[in-house]
Amino acid sequence: MRLFSLLLALFVSSQLLACASSPDTACLTCADYHKVYDRFPRMSPMGFEVKPPAGKAWFEALIDNELVYRKKVGKTDYAILSKASQLVFSSSEVSFASLQKVIRQRQSEFLNNRRYKNQSLDIREAEDREGCARYSLRYDDYGNERVSSRSVVHVVNRGLVCSHPDMPQNGIELSYQEQRLNNAKSVSFSKEGEAFLNSLVARPLYADASSRRASRR
Repeated sequence: MRLFSLLLALFVSSQLLACASSPDTACLTCADYHKVYDRFPRMSPMGFEVKPPAGKAWFEALIDNELVYRKKVGKTDYAILSKASQLVFSSSEVSFASLQKVIRQRQSEFLNNRRYKNQSLDIREAEDREGCARYSLRYDDYGNERVSSRSVVHVVNRGLVCSHPDMPQNGIELSYQEQRLNNAKSVSFSKEGEAFLNSLVARPLYADASSRRASRR
């Protein structure tokens, strides 16, 4: 198992198409990316663990204390990125409303910028996970400097934000982003991104944590 440290971070959407356009050199040799050869859990000191995305040709790096995965795709009109980011909530009383607020704050770069148009944000309680919320944000990027000025990049961000059941102020965000150029009818690797989200596990932080969790149900 590997340790990874995570800090608050936002997507930087303009970087993603650079990876798709030249995956062998522009992206996968910078920032110390390494090919993923296993799906053993990567463990956070905050009590979480995640597995790399399912599928082939994923590359892994620790960038600004954030765990990042990029997939080598043999196309220039599609790209996918996955990330894990640690969160520290201001209160130990974490509710769906507070998770909604956190998600909106973390996606504000896209919601409050004229460059990104046709935005649609959907936030829902994660039915299969207590203390978690799922979100999906769609928007069109009209200012990506890495593509033609006439081109529009269609973007979908999907993610999962959770608090730790044993220490609610500890949080984590798992997310993946897909980009398509001009609504290109390209393949999608969203199933691999979803596998990344679903791999999240909150490890017990103390000896009797499991029995305490059971008693709260």
